[in-house]
Amino acid sequence: MSNRQFDLAQLREEQEREHALEQHRERQAVRYEAVIIDGVPCCAECLEELPAHRIGAGICVPCLSGFEKRGKR
Repeated sequence: MSNRQFDLAQLREEQEREHALEQHRERQAVRYEAVIIDGVPCCAECLEELPAHRIGAGICVPCLSGFEKRGKR
């Protein structure tokens, strides 16, 4: 492998790493807010009561999993 090929491969690796980080940032940017119904925090999608550990996420695991499987998150 020549120095030029090595440099190009290294540049490509850096670009792929940056692309992966950007995709991660975009996925993390999606936020849901729990809906409060009669004082009870509920899933923003299905309106079922959220377990205490999911209130901050604002969406229940089944709904979030469904979005991720369909690529709509």
